[in-house]
Amino acid sequence: MKRDRHFLFWVILIISFLSHINTSAQDFDKDIFAKRRQILMEKMGDGIAVFLNSSHAIRSKDVSYYPFRTNSDFYYLSGFEDPDAAFLLLPNADKKFIMFVRPKNAISSMWFGDVPGIEGAMQIYGADTAYALDEFPEVLHSYLQEKKIYYDINDERFSKVINAAPDKSIDVNNIIHEMRVIKDSVEIELIRKAVEISCKAQLEAMKAIQPGMFEYEVAAIFSYIFEINGSHSKAYESLVAAGKNSTIYHYSDVTGKAEDGDLVLMDMGAEFQNYTSDITRIIPANGKFTKEQREVYEIVLEMEKVVIEKLKPGNKLYDCTKVSEEIAKEGLFKLGLITDEKTIWQHYLYYYPFIGHSVGLDVHDVGDFGNYFAGGRVLEPGMVFALEPNLYIGENLIDGFRFNVMQKFSISKEEVDAFLGDIYPVFEKYKEIAARVEDDILITENGNEILSDRLPRTVAEIEKVMTQKSFLNEE
Repeated sequence: MKRDRHFLFWVILIISFLSHINTSAQDFDKDIFAKRRQILMEKMGDGIAVFLNSSHAIRSKDVSYYPFRTNSDFYYLSGFEDPDAAFLLLPNADKKFIMFVRPKNAISSMWFGDVPGIEGAMQIYGADTAYALDEFPEVLHSYLQEKKIYYDINDERFSKVINAAPDKSIDVNNIIHEMRVIKDSVEIELIRKAVEISCKAQLEAMKAIQPGMFEYEVAAIFSYIFEINGSHSKAYESLVAAGKNSTIYHYSDVTGKAEDGDLVLMDMGAEFQNYTSDITRIIPANGKFTKEQREVYEIVLEMEKVVIEKLKPGNKLYDCTKVSEEIAKEGLFKLGLITDEKTIWQHYLYYYPFIGHSVGLDVHDVGDFGNYFAGGRVLEPGMVFALEPNLYIGENLIDGFRFNVMQKFSISKEEVDAFLGDIYPVFEKYKEIAARVEDDILITENGNEILSDRLPRTVAEIEKVMTQKSFLNEE
């Protein structure tokens, strides 16, 4: 058995090493990015668009850096993933795509590896011409007589190189972020792969979790499964919250311990070739939901079910998600956690209304999805959303609830306190129970596809998986 485990260890180590080899350059299809640039330039008409990539962030005072992650808009249009780069788009010029990159350097290559360099910018990434990055200000200046200058007007770095009149400055984000709302087939497949890896990690954690484990141990499972499946960065830091920590909306400490009888909330997402996923499950540490935990969790499952049924082309996004609110109110009333099913405010003690967001190159992806109270944007095929209905029952939420409903709904303190007094015995019964389920949903021509559908969702499915043993628990 020990020999088998050592063999498995070396297999996993080799797979992890091989998966780190940069296959993106081998499989790189520059035509995908050229098409996106062409669409942008057609929308611009004339002028010049200017883009800057991110730089390495220094982690400490020596040569240590945080892992680099390319700017999403920069990548969307160029496919370029190295730091310290820039490019120009000139719709009416012969050379429409001009890149500025770090040139090759023999000494730097010894320490940090090779870079594409000026030749690579043209040969691999399709630039019409390319320069060393330090030539960027001078070359840019020669084009600033253009009538319009498109750039990220919120990025302070541009103020050092662009001093254009307000009537010449146009925020390029308005165009690019609208383009990114509808995912093309390549993007959808990359998101699908990120979701697949996340599902594998969630499944392994479900099998491995047991009372006495620390939250950071669960987070480590996610990181490990991500890596051996080719995801070398997370969409965001994994949120693992046990017991009362699960009622904190964005708990991030991950130092708590899962005790017998606790629920463990696991909110995580793998990133694959810069595309993200976002998935949440909440499971019992001992493998069995209590009666109270099950009752609350199944309200949330019903909330998700009715929203998914409505997520299809032609419907408005927030009109779809808001139907979950009525399901929440009905379920909370049956449990005695609110005293009036028709109230407009009582359920907000437990319910957070914004239960969905777009997913893509960013985990909370860009785009204008309309006014929440006006129903939001009409859904179209190619949109991808993370849907996350929720209920939280925690003492930590009471003061914030009181403040919010008094401010938003002009409810008196006396009325709020009377409500809290009426529900107190039932609240104590359900206290420290959180329920959230989050799946990634693709809008299709005829409805939608639950990309994370392979992951257990119901009480019975979760409890069944938790009877299985993880290879991580083997002695």
